[in-house]
Amino acid sequence: MKTKNLSALAAWLGLSLIQPRLATAHAQGLLTPPAGPPGPVMKSLDQIEARTPLVAGAPGILTASGRFTITQPGSYYLTGNLVCTNGGGHFILFATNNVTLDLNGFTLFGVSGILSNAIHGTGFGYRVFNGHIVGGTTQANGVFSPAGFYTGIELFSGNVEIGTDSLVSGVTVRGMRNRGISASLNSIVQNCAVDTVADIGVFCGSISDCNVINTRSDAIFAGRVLNCFGKCVGSGDGIGRYSWEYPTVQNSRGESVSGHGIFTVNALNCYGRSETGVGLYAYLANSCSAWSQSYGTAIEAQIGIACFADRGTNKITHKYNMP
Repeated sequence: MKTKNLSALAAWLGLSLIQPRLATAHAQGLLTPPAGPPGPVMKSLDQIEARTPLVAGAPGILTASGRFTITQPGSYYLTGNLVCTNGGGHFILFATNNVTLDLNGFTLFGVSGILSNAIHGTGFGYRVFNGHIVGGTTQANGVFSPAGFYTGIELFSGNVEIGTDSLVSGVTVRGMRNRGISASLNSIVQNCAVDTVADIGVFCGSISDCNVINTRSDAIFAGRVLNCFGKCVGSGDGIGRYSWEYPTVQNSRGESVSGHGIFTVNALNCYGRSETGVGLYAYLANSCSAWSQSYGTAIEAQIGIACFADRGTNKITHKYNMP
């Protein structure tokens, strides 16, 4: 009798343990595949980000005499290096707003003759990134020999207040007859390198993490400058300011031969150097240092806070000196 009772109890316990598992089981669907070939299960690149190659005959691109005109908003990319040999018109023209151009690691070459801009747009909403632009201008001891592209990238109509919301990033520009990169007041240039241009290196509203060297006019001419180096070998400033309200230069270095090393309103944690002019000129200089030849002024500021001048006839000239 006891053996039967124990057997019944064991059976009951086993069933009670199985039932919760049975209650949570779900149907697994049909195991027979549908008729016909299998369909795609992944998205194509065009579905993720529709882009157009910058080649002759592509949608939204008109070509004339070896130049490209983009007529439709959208995203475009290079498939290889491009060489400009014709001087009539801009090499790549944005004839509409809201254009993204990925140089895709390739180079625009325009090294000989008298050419127009490598990339030009007069509207807004432009993005240019990830590549190189090479012209034929060279310099030695501040004397420039112009050739090739006029300006590397120009993204406004000529009026700095018109044309907004453009971004240039990850681009190198070398050897321009005029400017390296030129954009409007609300535009941004970041992570770029400019070398050897016969006018201003970078002209825009905001510039960060850029190196701009060997320019005849101001190396950097902007309202907001962060983490940059500018060096002018001509008569301009290493880092200059436009007449926008309260331009600021921070964590940056500017060098010049005869102009200002840095010329701004607010300078924070900066270094300025000039061979014959003022090393650093600002209304407010905070935690800055500067250098000038013995007959120049190292730092000239209305208010100086924790500043240091290496050398200069007037090492530090300011109205208020705050420790």
